[in-house]
Amino acid sequence: MKAITYRITPEKEIDGEEIYRDITIREDQSFEDLHYSILDAFEITPGEMASFYLSDEEWNKGVEITLFDMKVKEHEVVNLVMSEVNISKVTTENVDQLIYVYDFLTYQTFHVTKISEEKPKKNALYPLCVAMAGSILADDDDDFKSEFEDDYDSNSRDDDDEFGGSFEGEEDFAGSDDDFSFEADNFDNIDDHDL
Repeated sequence: MKAITYRITPEKEIDGEEIYRDITIREDQSFEDLHYSILDAFEITPGEMASFYLSDEEWNKGVEITLFDMKVKEHEVVNLVMSEVNISKVTTENVDQLIYVYDFLTYQTFHVTKISEEKPKKNALYPLCVAMAGSILADDDDDFKSEFEDDYDSNSRDDDDEFGGSFEGEEDFAGSDDDFSFEADNFDNIDDHDL
């Protein structure tokens, strides 16, 4: 039995920064184990759909391995489920590249490349993140922050409403606190009106 080390890198480059995680996993462990170790290594909150795809050297998608059973019919392509497929399934077929997609709404895509194999270390708990560089979370937070600041400048609230801008016709309601009070002479008597 071997321990395989994969380098996982985001497909989309973020500001030219080198971002990756190297994860070592035993051949007898499942793709589900690799899935959760990737989420943990990149600090991504679990709970969304995900799939691995066998890939060639040009990153074309091949056979899909899904997180859950998609309940395909007999005449359709066989559904491989992460928890039921061990890493050895691809290593014995000399597949060295995979594509990992997490959350099919945001479509976070990663390239998974086999970089080494070795004998498992005694008493080591696999899968194990053995190297890392960069962060996808920091850049996401910065992007969100910049988009938020573009829409809402917190320094422009002096005379504006609570949402950062004045509303149309606001000047019609302008007046000082001295212009109005709750004294009786500010209200009409209902008896003075014909109803």
